[in-house]
Amino acid sequence: MKIVYVEWIDSQGSGRWQDLQEIIDETKPRAIRSVGWLAHETDECILLIQSTDMPNHRLPDAMNHVMIPKVAITARRVLMEGTADEGQI
Repeated sequence: MKIVYVEWIDSQGSGRWQDLQEIIDETKPRAIRSVGWLAHETDECILLIQSTDMPNHRLPDAMNHVMIPKVAITARRVLMEGTADEGQI
């Protein structure tokens, strides 16, 4: 797997009662920076994971993942290419 750096625009919401004007004044898209293993990619999105185990001849277990829609990505850079000893990915 590759390790990638991604800049993207996140959505936001709230689950509490607030004054509508306060919501309007505070609600703005938020620019996010993420770094992680590029575990999967489709035409619509990428899947980054923070941590993996080191499996032998199987897909790794993963922890802390984020799916980012490609329409939200503003910049992307490969930090490290994958190696041959990473298992099946």
